[in-house]
Amino acid sequence: MAQYICSQPAWNWRRHLFGEFSDRSYASNANQSRAAAQVTAWAILNDTSHSHAYRGSLVVPDSRNVSTNSRAGGPRIKGSLSCMKVDDYVIITNGTSTQYLIRIGPEEYSAPPGEPLATVMVGAGMAVARYIWVSSALERIPNATRTSDDVMSIALCTHEIYFVEDLEGVGGVQDINPSVPLTPGCSIEDPNVCASDAVNKAIINWWGGSDRHFLGLNCRGSVLGPLPSSGFFDEDNCPLTEVLWSETVTSMLDGIVQTSSNTTGITTQKLTVPGETVNSRRWWLQALIPSLTLVHYIVGLVYTTVISQGRNVLKDLTLTEIIGAAQTQYIRALLDSEALAKAVIQYECQAGFIVPYSPRARKRHVEKSTSVSETNIV
Repeated sequence: MAQYICSQPAWNWRRHLFGEFSDRSYASNANQSRAAAQVTAWAILNDTSHSHAYRGSLVVPDSRNVSTNSRAGGPRIKGSLSCMKVDDYVIITNGTSTQYLIRIGPEEYSAPPGEPLATVMVGAGMAVARYIWVSSALERIPNATRTSDDVMSIALCTHEIYFVEDLEGVGGVQDINPSVPLTPGCSIEDPNVCASDAVNKAIINWWGGSDRHFLGLNCRGSVLGPLPSSGFFDEDNCPLTEVLWSETVTSMLDGIVQTSSNTTGITTQKLTVPGETVNSRRWWLQALIPSLTLVHYIVGLVYTTVISQGRNVLKDLTLTEIIGAAQTQYIRALLDSEALAKAVIQYECQAGFIVPYSPRARKRHVEKSTSVSETNIV
């Protein structure tokens, strides 16, 4: 048994997938808006399959139309999250209103009280961003500082995005290998890092961009974002965790893949086909059947050649021989049981032609043929 592997170039790939996402500025653009709108639609509908996409990969889902029992090959996007306490804050009360002034380095950020979950970006790099998170709920933000009035939780969290190779082998499926994403404007040689940075920028702008004001976020469909409220907010259904962040990153990548410009190229699918091969240690067994077939053919050819030689003239056959050869076992049985009468006639001085008779007809014919000796021919 052997396996044969080939690559079939038959799937469309949107080559300029991240072209407009790689600009070093963090200004929002139309591509990011389309991707965010797609993520919002999936979240509202609780569509975690993302329209049957190759989740978290760089394979275009349209490729499913021409593939059989396939899965996405190549790396998968992931996200990591780490938070630290923020102790540098000031509570400002003015009459009935209260503000929480949070200092990060030389910058100050004002957070309103009573927010279930809100954030603001304070800095970003290549595929990484830092956010201040505030929440009025307990234990929603990991490793957070609780304010002295026990109203707000505050933390500074670092969000990273990266691709990892999927090393988990799955039997009975075919891997579709993605093309390398083109990211013009990205200064990093690794295209996966550039793609991660493009996803990072899209999320930054979806979560309020570089605006210094806090933006309230909700959880729907395992995605964290500025989503419309479902009408209720359970304090336990939206903790800020690494799982929630990774699912949000996966959704944004799938949104970019499915809403990007339709410039196409080629991707491939690795096809693994089992096949039989000759075992060199048992060559004699592999050759046995064809060898016997060849010997049988040669013997039959020689035999027919030998028996067909030496017959240059036709053999003379008598009428008796012809009639005797033509009689079947069924005719002989009828004659022996006298169910079929027989008579001898003469044809050109040869006797032996048999015709059926009734007993009376046979008697008349015998009287006319007394000169012929009756011969029983079987």
